[in-house]
Amino acid sequence: MNMRQMWVWMLLMALAFVNERCHCCLEEERISLLEIKAWFNHAGAAGSYDQLEGWDKEHFNCCNWDYYRVVCDNTTNRVIELHLSSVNYDGLNAVEDLDLNSSLFLPFKELEILDLSGNQLVGGLKNQGWCELKNLEHLSLSGNNLKGVLPPCLGNLSSLRSLDLSDNQLEGNIALSHLSHLPQLQYLKVSNNYFQVPISFASFMNLSNLKFFLCDNNELIATPSFQPLVPKFRLRVFSASNCTPKPLEAGLPNFLQSQYDLVFVDLSHNKFVGEPFPSWLFENNTKLNRLYLKDTSFIGPLQLPQHPTPNLQTVDMSGNSIHGQIARNICSIFPRLKNFMMANNTLTGCIPPCFGNMSSLEYLDLSNNHMSCELLEHNLPTSLWFLKLSNNNFKGRLPLSVLNMTDLDYLFLDGNKFAGQVSGTFSLASSFSWFDISNNLLSGMLPRLRGIGNSSLNSLRGIGNSSLNSLQGIDLSRNQFEDFTASDEKTWVDTGRETGDDGSRKEIFASIGGRELENEGFYLDDKILWPEISVKISVELTAKKNFYTYKGDILSYMSVMDLSCNRFTGEIPTEWGNLSGIYALNLSQNNLTGLIPSSFSNLKQIESLDLSHNNLNGRIPAQLIELTFLAVFNVSYNNLSGRTPEMKNQFATFDESSYKGNPLLCGPPLQNSCDKTESPSARVPNDSNGDGGFIDMYSFYASFGVCYIIMVLTIAAVLCINPHWRRRWFYFIEECIDTCYCFLAINFPKLSRFRR
Repeated sequence: MNMRQMWVWMLLMALAFVNERCHCCLEEERISLLEIKAWFNHAGAAGSYDQLEGWDKEHFNCCNWDYYRVVCDNTTNRVIELHLSSVNYDGLNAVEDLDLNSSLFLPFKELEILDLSGNQLVGGLKNQGWCELKNLEHLSLSGNNLKGVLPPCLGNLSSLRSLDLSDNQLEGNIALSHLSHLPQLQYLKVSNNYFQVPISFASFMNLSNLKFFLCDNNELIATPSFQPLVPKFRLRVFSASNCTPKPLEAGLPNFLQSQYDLVFVDLSHNKFVGEPFPSWLFENNTKLNRLYLKDTSFIGPLQLPQHPTPNLQTVDMSGNSIHGQIARNICSIFPRLKNFMMANNTLTGCIPPCFGNMSSLEYLDLSNNHMSCELLEHNLPTSLWFLKLSNNNFKGRLPLSVLNMTDLDYLFLDGNKFAGQVSGTFSLASSFSWFDISNNLLSGMLPRLRGIGNSSLNSLRGIGNSSLNSLQGIDLSRNQFEDFTASDEKTWVDTGRETGDDGSRKEIFASIGGRELENEGFYLDDKILWPEISVKISVELTAKKNFYTYKGDILSYMSVMDLSCNRFTGEIPTEWGNLSGIYALNLSQNNLTGLIPSSFSNLKQIESLDLSHNNLNGRIPAQLIELTFLAVFNVSYNNLSGRTPEMKNQFATFDESSYKGNPLLCGPPLQNSCDKTESPSARVPNDSNGDGGFIDMYSFYASFGVCYIIMVLTIAAVLCINPHWRRRWFYFIEECIDTCYCFLAINFPKLSRFRR
C-alpha cells in the first residue's frame, strides 16, 4: 500500500467515525436515560437491573440500547418513545414506592409517547416537567399511587391524543382540570380514582375528537339544571360504571341522547332513581356492540327498537325493575345476540321460541324473575355454554335436549317447579362443569353420567355412582331422588373455556377507525373487547358447627359433594374413595344402607365428612384415623356398631355428638364402654376391606331363622318320643283354648250391649 492509498483509507475511517458519532442520540438525552435508570435502581427495583440492562453508558448510541423501551426518530435520532411500564417490579409485585420525578423527562423535547404505568409511583403531578413536552401525544400514568389534583399545565399539552390516569388516587372536580383545553384528545381514561365527574359533561363539549371516555369508579355529581349544549364529540366508547355511591336523581347523562356512533356503553351499578328504561340507546346507536346496564334501578318494560341493531352481541340489564315479557321478535331485532343477561328483574311469560334457532346465543341468564311456562324441547339453542334459569316458575318435565347439550358447561335450573321422574336411561353430557337442578319436584333415579373421571370436582350436589373428573358442581339436593345409577365409561375431558378474541377486537376497532388506532397506542379493556361474563358461584358448607359461604377464586381449590336431603337408597359406592382431592362430602338425610367404605381413608384432603341420618350399619373403618385434615365428622343416627375409632389425630377432637343415635356403638367419647379385656385388633375381622361389622344384620336374620326352625323341630321330636310330655303338652293347649273361650263368652255380650 502506497502513501496515497494510506491517506485515502485513513480519511474513510475518519468519516465513518464522524458519521457514527453524528448518528448517535443526543448526549443530553443519553445522560437523562442513565439518570432514569439510576432513579429506578435507587428504588431497589431488582427487576430494573434486568429490564434496563442494555442501558450502558459505554455505548454512545442510546437509540440502540433497547428497541422495546426506547424508540428514536430515524432522521433526527431524537428519542420519541419511552415505554417504561412495570420497571419497578420484581416479577409479581412492586418493590417499593417510587417518588415521581417529572423533571427527568425535560430533555426529551421531541417525545411523543411516555408510558410510566404500573410502577408504584407516589406523590402528585407537580406543575413542572410535563408542561414543556409539547409534542407528547400519548401519556399513561395508570396503575400507580399518585394523589392530589391534576396540575393546570396538563392543558398545555396541545398535541395530546391519549391520556390514561386510571387506577390511582387522584381527586378533585375533573371539570376544573383544564383537560378541556386538549383539542386533539381522543382517548381519556380516569377510572378508579376519586374524581368528581359532572353528569352534564359540559366541560368536554368542545373536544370534537373525543371517542373514548372511561370514568368508572369515580363519582358522578349533579350540575345546575340548564339546557345542555349539543356536544361536538361523537363517542364510540363510554364507560361510567359504579359512579353513584348515593342515589342520583339527575338521571342519565343527557348528552348520550345526542350520540349516534356508540359501540360500547357501561353504566352498571349506578342508582338512577326512577329512570325509565332507555330504549333510545338502541334506536340511536345502530353500531352498538356491548350494553351493560346492570343494577341501574331502571323501571318499565323491555322496549326493543323498531329497527334491527345488527351488531349487538352483549346485553346485561340484570338487577333492575324491568317487567313484562321478552318480545317474541327479539331474534330479528338483535340477530347476532351472543350474551343476554336479564337476571333479578320481574320478567314474566316464557322464553321466546325463536331462541331455539339462534345459533349465535351462547350465554343466557334469566334467573330470579317471575317467568312461568313449560320449557319445551326446542326453546333453547344448542350453542349455549351457560344457561341459568334459577328461581322462576318454570314447570313441566325437564327437557332432555337441555341435559344433552354437548357445549353446555354451566346449567342452573334450580328453584323452579319442574316435576316428574328423571329417567335414568339418558346420559348427562360430559362437558358439564356445574349442574344444578335442586329445589324442584323431581323424583326417580339419577341420570347416568358419562365422560367423567376423578380428579377435579369442585362442587357436587346430588349425583350417583360415578367417578368424577371434569365436573365442578352438581346440585340435585332437596328433590326426591331415590337411587344411584352407575357408569363405567371414562373419557378424560378438559372443560376449561378459553376466552378468545372472537372477532370483537377487530369489529370494535373497525367501527372506530380501523387498526390505525390500535397501532397508535389506544388501549381497550378486556371488558370492552370480550363479554364481561363472570360465573359467580357460591358454595355453602357447615363445618365445625358453623355455617360458611365460599365464593370466588377459592372454589378452584375446593371440592365439595353435597347429596343431602334426598331419598337415596343403596350402598355408598366404594369408588368414591378415589376422589382424592375432595374437600367436603355430605350424604346426610338419606336412606343409605350398607357399610362405610374403608376406601374413604384415601380422601387425604377431606375436611368435612357427614354421613348422619341414614341406615348405615357395620363398624366405622379404623383406617379413617389417617384423615389428618378432617375437622368435621358426623355418623350420628345410623345403625353402626362396634368400637368407635381410636381417639388419635383428628378423631381426638370429636365429641359424643358425632356418634349419637347408634345404640350398638361403644367406646370413647361415648358413655357406654366396650369390653375392657378385648383389644381393638381382636374385634376387627381381618378382611381385605376392613368393613366387617360387629353385628351384620343380614347374618343376624339368617341365624335367627335357622335357630327358630331348630327349636320347633326339637320340640316336635321331644313330643313324639316322650308320651308323658306329649299328654302334658296337649293338656296345656286344651286349657288355653278353654280359657280363651270362657273369656270371649263372658265379655262378648257386654261388648255388644256397649256398642248399642
